[in-house]
Amino acid sequence: KPMANFYICCMKELMALHPLNMEHLMKTVIRNELANNRNGANMPLIAAFFQHDPEKSAIVLANIYQELLLQPEDCLRSLRTLLREIVRSVHYEFKFSQFALALMQEITLPAFRTTDLKVQERMFLSLNNLICMTILLSCKPSIRDIAMSTTKTDVLPLKKFQHDVAAMQKNAVWWLHKIVPTQYRIMAKHYYNSLRQVLFLDDAVNYSSKDSWPGDGERDMLVSLCANVPLLENTLMRLGVLGTVNNLPLKPQEVLVIINSVVRRAAMLDSDNDVPPPLQITGLTKHNLDIIQMLIKLSEYKYHSVKFPEGYKPPQLVVASHYWRAWQILLVLAAFNPSTVGVLAWEKHPILKGFMEMVITNNYEFPLNSMNYQETMMLEKQLCAAEESDILIFEGHLARGVKITKQNSQLLNQLMVVKEGGPMRKPPQAVLDQTRLLAMELHLGHKLCKVRDPNFLLDIIKQQGTSKSMSWLSELVKNSDNSFELLPVPCLCEFLLQDIQNTKRHILLKRLQSILHSSSDSTQTQEIVSYFISKMSACYPVRYKAIKGLKTIFNRPLESSDSEDWLLVDLVNIPLHSTVCVTVSAELQKALLLEQSISLLGAYLIYICTYTPPNSRTSAALDIASVIINRNHIMCRVLEANEKALIALLDLFLEIFMSFKGLKKGDQGVIGITINGKMKHFNKEIVQAELVLLAEARGRDVGNNSNVSKLKKILLSPDVMKQLQNSSEHLCSDTLTPILLGSGVEELQDLAVKNLSYEKMIVLLKEFSLPETAADFILQRLDKNLREVTPLLEDEEELLSHIQAWRINVDGGEEIEAYLQSKTTPEVMETKEFYKQPDAVVKMEVEERLDCAQKEWSQILKDIFEKDCMESQSHLIKYCLQKKNIEEICLTLFLWVQDNKLPSRHEQFVTVVVQILAENCSNKDILEKLLIAISPFCKSLVSLHKKLFPDSCVNSESGDSKLELLFDWCSNPDTGRFKHVITTLDSINVSKFPNKRSLGSAWQKVLKTSVLNNGKYGIDLKELVEVVVKKMIESPECSGIFMDWLQILSPELTCFKMFLGEGKEVPVSLQRYILNMICSSCGWDTLHECINCLLRPEKTGFDESLILDFLQGCCNNERIWQGANSKRGTSKGSLKLNSDQLEQLCVLIMSEVSKYEGEGNYQDKQFVLLSWRLPLILSPFHQPLLPDLVSKLQHHPSKSSKLLTLCLYLAEPTAFTGGTSTNLINGALACTVTSTSCDALIHQLITNVCDNKKNSASGYVLLRRLASYHPPLILRHLDLLTSALGTPTSVSKNEFIKSNYGAVFVSIIGILEALGSHLFKRDASAILKECITFATQHTKNEIRLYTPTIIKLSQILLLYLEKDRSGALELLDKDSTDKLKKIENKIRDPILTKLLNCVVNGGSPVGVEFDESSMAPYLAKMSADSPETLSILQDLDAGSIKKPAVLRMFLHEICRRMTSDSVECRTLAHKLAIRHVRQVPRDSSVVFSYIEAALRSSHHDVVKSVVSEIPELILLSGPESARLVRLVFCAVTRSNIDITSEFMMIMKTVITSSDLF
Repeated sequence: KPMANFYICCMKELMALHPLNMEHLMKTVIRNELANNRNGANMPLIAAFFQHDPEKSAIVLANIYQELLLQPEDCLRSLRTLLREIVRSVHYEFKFSQFALALMQEITLPAFRTTDLKVQERMFLSLNNLICMTILLSCKPSIRDIAMSTTKTDVLPLKKFQHDVAAMQKNAVWWLHKIVPTQYRIMAKHYYNSLRQVLFLDDAVNYSSKDSWPGDGERDMLVSLCANVPLLENTLMRLGVLGTVNNLPLKPQEVLVIINSVVRRAAMLDSDNDVPPPLQITGLTKHNLDIIQMLIKLSEYKYHSVKFPEGYKPPQLVVASHYWRAWQILLVLAAFNPSTVGVLAWEKHPILKGFMEMVITNNYEFPLNSMNYQETMMLEKQLCAAEESDILIFEGHLARGVKITKQNSQLLNQLMVVKEGGPMRKPPQAVLDQTRLLAMELHLGHKLCKVRDPNFLLDIIKQQGTSKSMSWLSELVKNSDNSFELLPVPCLCEFLLQDIQNTKRHILLKRLQSILHSSSDSTQTQEIVSYFISKMSACYPVRYKAIKGLKTIFNRPLESSDSEDWLLVDLVNIPLHSTVCVTVSAELQKALLLEQSISLLGAYLIYICTYTPPNSRTSAALDIASVIINRNHIMCRVLEANEKALIALLDLFLEIFMSFKGLKKGDQGVIGITINGKMKHFNKEIVQAELVLLAEARGRDVGNNSNVSKLKKILLSPDVMKQLQNSSEHLCSDTLTPILLGSGVEELQDLAVKNLSYEKMIVLLKEFSLPETAADFILQRLDKNLREVTPLLEDEEELLSHIQAWRINVDGGEEIEAYLQSKTTPEVMETKEFYKQPDAVVKMEVEERLDCAQKEWSQILKDIFEKDCMESQSHLIKYCLQKKNIEEICLTLFLWVQDNKLPSRHEQFVTVVVQILAENCSNKDILEKLLIAISPFCKSLVSLHKKLFPDSCVNSESGDSKLELLFDWCSNPDTGRFKHVITTLDSINVSKFPNKRSLGSAWQKVLKTSVLNNGKYGIDLKELVEVVVKKMIESPECSGIFMDWLQILSPELTCFKMFLGEGKEVPVSLQRYILNMICSSCGWDTLHECINCLLRPEKTGFDESLILDFLQGCCNNERIWQGANSKRGTSKGSLKLNSDQLEQLCVLIMSEVSKYEGEGNYQDKQFVLLSWRLPLILSPFHQPLLPDLVSKLQHHPSKSSKLLTLCLYLAEPTAFTGGTSTNLINGALACTVTSTSCDALIHQLITNVCDNKKNSASGYVLLRRLASYHPPLILRHLDLLTSALGTPTSVSKNEFIKSNYGAVFVSIIGILEALGSHLFKRDASAILKECITFATQHTKNEIRLYTPTIIKLSQILLLYLEKDRSGALELLDKDSTDKLKKIENKIRDPILTKLLNCVVNGGSPVGVEFDESSMAPYLAKMSADSPETLSILQDLDAGSIKKPAVLRMFLHEICRRMTSDSVECRTLAHKLAIRHVRQVPRDSSVVFSYIEAALRSSHHDVVKSVVSEIPELILLSGPESARLVRLVFCAVTRSNIDITSEFMMIMKTVITSSDLF
């Protein structure tokens, strides 16, 4: 030993003499160590080298290793062993980073250039292996001890190790990028595997394949420690470059996968205390923030050596799956680097900004809440269409000659067209699901919400607008810690608006109150006040919530609706009121335009008048004046009810009058007034508002305020009154005049009546909103000037009724009433009414009025024209000359000509008679009708017709010539005259044509000739059809005959599109006729085309009810969809519409329902009508479209959309994937009009579950799940549950045990527990009374069996005490309490004890079910993968039987054991997870995410464990069962597992679950 020490000292001395000595000595020692006869002092000597100069020794050793690897023999195994010995001999005081970097340096040895390529490839793989081994060796035993420790007291060495490894990985990636491509020629697979190995993405076994080091006991831990290290910015950027360089054997998609892995791995590290953080993009590197463009470039679609046509520029194409993966990577980077990547994404990249908003709001639906739904979806459709076209064109150029269509395209489903900075595209649902899981795993939303510079969360709130209800904010507050200082004020305010009563809400309320009552933080005070006050101008529900929130903050009672002290007292008294009064005043001015509450409007006016700053009072007065004039009816009510508001307004306007300098004289709408000798010009609305205030004050001072007198002195002075009267035409509007007339102030009434004509006074009398004072004033004026008024009176009877109504309460109008009564005699009224009859009913009226003498005229005319009786002709001429019965003769002759054709031989006689009648007939209407009818047959009367009635004469003359043209063409259908015939038919007005009989025959001949000669002589039936359709619309009274002709011309009625259009007013009767004909006689093509046209977004002009009746007729008409000769029993078909048509169908239904608004019980009528129309929506083909439809309906502006949404919910609850709102729940509970198929199914399930013989376990699970997701559907059947439970309480003990009534009790308690607090939205006292009776009567002998159920009942009763203490105490009377005490003495459960304490001693029912602090150590052990995990799971299995709530705390750790290597752990994990989901179905999404991960596992045993539990999981998954089954079959196929025994049970469970979901 002394000699050995002396030898080492000599060597140290020798090394110090010359720098090259150490290199020669180390080479000699290393070669000797690798030889067979090695020296025992080699290792101490090597340790001396490293002690002398550690860095140089590491570099020299690396160079020696490079030389040794060039040898023909493979010495990697020996070198690995030697390296471990050297590290061990120097006690890990080894420069690992320098050694690894030296191995990576360019090899300059001459022998390397002449080395065989296989040796070079082997050398590359060996160097890569040694680099990985060096990194593994750098994990010292002390580092391992720190990593294994549970205390983690001193973690600085571990952090230093992680950053050293990250630096070595950075150098390794540099080596692979810069050195390897220039020195080695290697295969692509070796390069890719090497990159994965140096980044520790490879399997752990591959790192010990050479010499079994590390061993099995430490391999996984070492690889995990070296893998879970920070990702340096240089490493990430260089990885991106590797994917874009063309000379590397690496695909961009492979690089993208590697980047995704290392980014997620680094993001999983605990980064709270790391400096620098594990995933940092500083933006200080050469390419700074090119990371976004670089990752997008990795997803580009590559194509080579393709010649495109000249002028064609291919679009920028990306592989869709890689493109979305790149954005997910960038989302993680943005969350960890908000000030660099996050800001850039927020400002310039809408897609990444959209993903960030999804993560922050926890809303993974497209479009986002901040987007306009209609515009975004329309833009997405346009982009998809353009994208499809571009890809097909591009693929067509690639295919070179092959026609590419949508059906045979290979690229259409794989590629996307992108544009830098373009709008956000709709991600696939799978991408959204992956993003949601990624955000949950890495807590991305929490990280982005904590950022304050930039403040993404506040930007989103501002984009969505404070007038909207943002429920996601309340969820954000609920899931955050109690440190509310980290969240923006709008988050806290939004959570307060949600009606959630818990401890966190009280803490939050105190936080908001402390801000408002603080005098230091003006910014947050401004934010709170602005948030609530800005909602005052929103819709009513939002306004109500905002007022409720402010009352809550100021501790005001919510019930008092007429007290506005929260505004006029509390808000005014906050310390920083002066900083917010400007905002409050401005927002309240907007609210004046919408608010309907009298008390609120009064309070708003008082606040604005009192607290508006001086520099804003003029504009505030102008806004108030506009409201007073435009909303005069409600504002007058406000001023009558609130004297303080009137006084405040008088103060404000008097101040404006006295201090306002005035406007320019030439401005529009300006009125000049002389005040204190100076002329001032005011806005017209200001003066009008002042007059209204004086009118409301009735010209007298209000209370102790003398401002009315001051204003009267200004406005009602003689000079000012003259000025106002000169402007009265513009000043006294239609709304202002009645107010001034009703004021009772003489000056105001004179001003109002200045330019008021008698005609306008009469019109005002017919308005029921006129004040009585104004009516009295007008009637007195009319009485005074009756002579002037008399010529202007029209509609005397109507005016008389109005005056008689006013005369009941006023004194004026006596003279005009007497005058009107004398004028409106029954005879005059009867005569006038007779001559006002329309033309179509003249014949009927005449027949009713003709007496016996008049009936003789028809007989005389019959004798003249049919029998040529000369005596009758003389008799007729005699009466005409005597001027007797002239009107009766005209009417009789007119009716005769209408019904009969006049013989030409009587033309002269008729001419004489008509000329005599024309001279003596006083009724010109009858005479004109007679001449129109008779002049076509008597040409000599045309001149008389033209002289007396020139307008109608022209039509008559042209009509005759037109008929001649038509008849002539029918005789000779010449080629060139068909167009002229069409023009002639189009110009004829059928309604006003004098001789409809001749016109009808002409039409019939034209149609017959056209059909027979179709295709000849230029005849085109389409043109004729257009004319027929046009005439049907113009003359609906003739639509019947036209429809007959139309069916001849177009048997399939393909012309129905001509009836559609917003501008075409097709009568309802014609619409019904057309749709009935199409439904009953047309074929499939016409029917489909008609449905498509009727359900397009543009207005069709057809009645909504008729369209819906037509659609139902199509479904109910068996001939249409089943065949005319079918004898099948099915009676109804189903529509198959696309999403746009389905949305339009809902719009039609809502439009139809809105017609009933305002009628008695109109909501019941609407609900019944909606239920009748609902089968059109609930077609089996529409099931995939319903969730999207529900989302659109919930944002639809129509009032009927809420009722339609309720109907859909009751009939198809599974469409509501986003959950149910409070309004929907209340609506479902309140609806008792009708029952649905869903009600029938639930009724059957409850019957089966409560049947002591069946007791369906699957039905029980389904009912619990339904109670959790859709509680109102179960609550509608609460009486059925009560009756089912009420039966066993009256049976004997033996019968109770024999009939298994206990299972019924257990099932019903489970269902009630799943309902939670929703149970108390209905009166639950009856069923809870039965449950208590059951528990105290039948569980005494088997108390252990029913203990878990009794505990659940106790929890329900505790919740009842919390919600309704008085009702609960009434239920838990002394008798029930005594019986429960006996049970408590037996089971000794703390929950039951707490219940009895609350009832007896008045304790609080609020509290936790178990002590979470006591469970924390066990949770920590499971998180650290302690060996005690199995025993903890076993304890949970035993303890959760009585207290299943304890599983929620351990849920994630339990689910993580589903992929455990231990069979027992996996079995218990599945058992406990299923037990928890049974109790809390809403946590199923968490469990199923782990189930999916287990099914995707590469270990067969893990997949087999899941498959064995699949039937139960499918039952619990509800609507997700189909997706779960697909995953199972994919996993089974991939893993080659036999599931024969489970298959039938799986299918049976799927059928059972699908019945309800």
